[in-house]
Amino acid sequence: MNFASGIKDVGRASHVINVLFKHGMGYFLQKYSLKIHLPFTKRLAFHKFKKPVLPEVRLRRAFEELGGAYIKLGQLLSLRPDLVPPNYCREFSRLQDRVIPFSSEKAKQVVEKELGKPISKVFKSFDAKPIGSASIGQVHAATLKNGKKAVVKVQRPGVKEVFREDIDIMYYFAEKLEKTKSLGRYSPLTIVKEFERYTKNELNYLVEANNIERFYENLKSFKYIKIPKVFRQFTTSRILTTEFIKGRKLSELIRKKIKFDKNPVKHALFNTGLKQLFEQNLFHADLHPGNILVLKGGRIALLDFGIVGSLTPLLRREGVKLYVALVNRDVEAVTKQLLLIGKQSPETNLDSFKMEVDEIVSGWYGRELRHARVSHMLRQLFDCCIRNDIKMPVNMVLFGKSLLTLEGTGIMLDPKFNFVKESQKYVQNHVKKKIITMESFEIFLRKSKEIAEVLEMIPSEALAVLEKMKSGVIKIDIEDTDLKRLALDIDRSSNRLSYSLVLAALVISGAMMMHANVGPYYRGFSVPAMVLYIIGGFMGITLMVSIFKEGAVWR
Repeated sequence: MNFASGIKDVGRASHVINVLFKHGMGYFLQKYSLKIHLPFTKRLAFHKFKKPVLPEVRLRRAFEELGGAYIKLGQLLSLRPDLVPPNYCREFSRLQDRVIPFSSEKAKQVVEKELGKPISKVFKSFDAKPIGSASIGQVHAATLKNGKKAVVKVQRPGVKEVFREDIDIMYYFAEKLEKTKSLGRYSPLTIVKEFERYTKNELNYLVEANNIERFYENLKSFKYIKIPKVFRQFTTSRILTTEFIKGRKLSELIRKKIKFDKNPVKHALFNTGLKQLFEQNLFHADLHPGNILVLKGGRIALLDFGIVGSLTPLLRREGVKLYVALVNRDVEAVTKQLLLIGKQSPETNLDSFKMEVDEIVSGWYGRELRHARVSHMLRQLFDCCIRNDIKMPVNMVLFGKSLLTLEGTGIMLDPKFNFVKESQKYVQNHVKKKIITMESFEIFLRKSKEIAEVLEMIPSEALAVLEKMKSGVIKIDIEDTDLKRLALDIDRSSNRLSYSLVLAALVISGAMMMHANVGPYYRGFSVPAMVLYIIGGFMGITLMVSIFKEGAVWR
């Protein structure tokens, strides 16, 4: 892409390069042939620059000054260790999206244009001063005509055009970097493409509205957590109106060292986090203190549903099994699950990968449980996958990042918080039995399908044999006694096959009932499961006796 022809706002692109230069990224600009876009006087100073010690810090500072799309890019990358090295992820997590608010008059104009009526016809009151401001929009408190308090997120005028131009500039830089092939497995173009996709959702408030409503349905039965209701009639792609929830941000309470009862907050956060990750089809991908409101009575409310993860039932089950293997410190099971979840490439070195996994998990053995940070180890394992060219699904990466953030927030609330021990109890009590039961059921269905396919083939295969016999292709020359014996053998074998199918169904059904804890119980065992096992045992003994008798006869 030519700099002048590919980018509409050349001035903006030059500003980006100047900010990078200001924050000590001169080495970077020189290395990738970008210094030509600097003023001549600054180009002369390039001999003074050496490779920065911590480029991720300089880049984070540059993103902060550039604001807007660059802050959003950094925040996205802080959640994606599959796109940038871990040290950049950690540094970008420090980015704060604080922007000077735009005027309330402009905010009102956006609302009126989107809803197609004067603001006084929609709201009883609309506060002029925003209660929060960010790069994409700002939030105003309001009161609906029916007296309900609400918050209205209003998108900045022209923000889509600004973001579009910045993304074009990012593509220009990414293409320059991609050609050098100096970043190894990390692809600048892939990063920009992911950011473009992410930005498309961020700039459409209807996507966030859908996310909020899904969380509301998933968690409405839990008394300790609050999800704001969406007022759909006052929501469009550029304004989002939700119920007002009175509370204080957890980040503010921690920063100002304000005393509050942390135990119920910790309990609520921990349980809702694990519920989302291990049992539901949708999870909040960034449960840091800034996205959590503390309400009266130790309840919490979740905010900012722009970045969420979603796992298919199969992928969620594999993720839980990976976590169980980690908690149990089972190296073989951890390796197996990572290879099942990830996608290998021709460059994947399996021997190296297995050795690294063994080192990571084994290095954890010597630690006491209270010092173990299983989410840290999960991050190390995902990094190991990246190093060995094993691509993890994006939502599984978010799954790992969410566990890490959840554990970190829990430790902020209570330094003695034992995430491993508590999550171990949760997995054993609420998840593991469901996984085993589902696996048993899936095995039963798979085997039944295989048997059904075989039985379905028998008539057509038999017909083909008869056709060959009719045409004279197959000649049969057997005695009458041999034919009778053959018929008897076929009859006996088919009966045993049917008998075996019924026996297998009884045993599998018993196992499913046992793991599902189907009552009533006798001395801790499921009575229906025991009955099925007894019947199956009787049938199994009968079948074995029949087989042994037949063997004695033929001998």
